[in-house]
Amino acid sequence: MFGYFRFFLAFCVLLSHIQNNYWGINIGVVSVIIFYMLAGFVVSGLFHKIFIVKTHPFYDFFCDRILRIYPLYAFALVVCAIFVFISNYGMPHFSWKAFFGHIFIIPLNYYMFFDWSVLQSPKSELNHLTWSLGLELQAYLLLGLGIMFKRLLWLLFGLSLLVFIASVFGVLDSDIFGYRLIFGVFFIFVIGYFIECFLFRKTKEKWRYFWGVFFIFCLFVGFVFVQQKWHLVTLGVHSREVILGVILGILALFCLGKLNKKIKIPYNSFFGALSYGIFLTHTPSMWILDYLGVKQSTSFGYIFTLLICSILLALIGIFTIESPLQSYFRRK
Repeated sequence: MFGYFRFFLAFCVLLSHIQNNYWGINIGVVSVIIFYMLAGFVVSGLFHKIFIVKTHPFYDFFCDRILRIYPLYAFALVVCAIFVFISNYGMPHFSWKAFFGHIFIIPLNYYMFFDWSVLQSPKSELNHLTWSLGLELQAYLLLGLGIMFKRLLWLLFGLSLLVFIASVFGVLDSDIFGYRLIFGVFFIFVIGYFIECFLFRKTKEKWRYFWGVFFIFCLFVGFVFVQQKWHLVTLGVHSREVILGVILGILALFCLGKLNKKIKIPYNSFFGALSYGIFLTHTPSMWILDYLGVKQSTSFGYIFTLLICSILLALIGIFTIESPLQSYFRRK
């Protein structure tokens, strides 16, 4: 069932780039936070497949994550590059600095400190969503180290939570440190790891993981209650969405994790792969539609057209790039 859930989250991200707020909430931010938690959940499963049986677990783990992220990312990047340089959309400007930033992905997460832009109007990277992929790659590195050294994982978990709380109270920039940089959101990936361990693994720390997640859940529910009733806390930019994403993500992973054992739905893996493709291709799809004179709007017709365009581009990437590469490397 997780594949369908990921597809729904990717669709919410798409909607958020058409209209920022629904019912006063940026559903794209909420969805990205749940994606982070899902990533930690998946990493926990990989740990028990890779770290226990492989001779070089950290290397194999990171290669697996690169193979999952990079093929479709490269496809979407090439689509964006070909389109903007043929159409001159956004007045593209090439630089070697931007080129290497896009190739290595991680630097894109630090766009607020360094200029990786290729488009000049509006000023942005070739695919402005890729900052979150840079954040994910950093999280995978830290999770891999944390899985090998459990005390380090708990330490990073606590420090990241403190950074996030500091951003909520305005000590640090809530948009940068509480949502976009690894320092304040790493604990969300760890929550996903904890939930998977509690649901599926027989470990000595099983209940410690549960109480760690339960503490975060109660803390964040308390944030919401205080904010709604007394307004003692003035939440920063995106803090409300991040808190809501953590609460909903915890509930969703516990529920879907339980149901996943009992209910098997066809094409689950396919929709999971498609969700990542839609996440990457809806930006170039919006640009292509705009170039063709289809103006952005909140109408059902525009949303449906954008979704279909994104799905078609994603399917091309999946069947021509991702699937062949994954099949080749897994045979090896």
